[in-house]
Amino acid sequence: MVTFSQLLELDVAGLERFADRWNAVIHRKIRQAREGFHDDVVRKLHKDHWRGEGGEAAQKHCDRIQVGFDALDAQVKSLSRFLDEEADGVRGTGGAEGLEGWQRIARELDRDAHDAGMKIADDGVVEWSILIDADDPHGEAKYQEKKQAADLVQLRAQ
Repeated sequence: MVTFSQLLELDVAGLERFADRWNAVIHRKIRQAREGFHDDVVRKLHKDHWRGEGGEAAQKHCDRIQVGFDALDAQVKSLSRFLDEEADGVRGTGGAEGLEGWQRIARELDRDAHDAGMKIADDGVVEWSILIDADDPHGEAKYQEKKQAADLVQLRAQ
């Protein structure tokens, strides 16, 4: 599970850049590997007209390898799309748009808590203290007001 401070510190733009680079570099390398395998192995296998059980087995094996390249490429594209959508917020839930939206909400909560003299712990629990003058007739009311505000921030943070 992601902690509150991890969400605050997450480099969403860096995650997007990683997803773009991942897709560009890895997709290109997989495509090159598949093309190289086809040119260096499959084409030569067909060119030599390898027949019989050995030829059929070799062709089936090469077909499985090429399917493996295609499946790996699909996984790379899928991971890139997932990272990009989560960072951009295309698949956002609960009124927030992806990681960027959740981070914006967390930053607002952190700012609100700080302004109220509170701190949000990693697990979302709000930490606060209030010094009440024992002779203050409104001390209990001040305490309850602060507690209510802390409870609301904690509920939103969690």
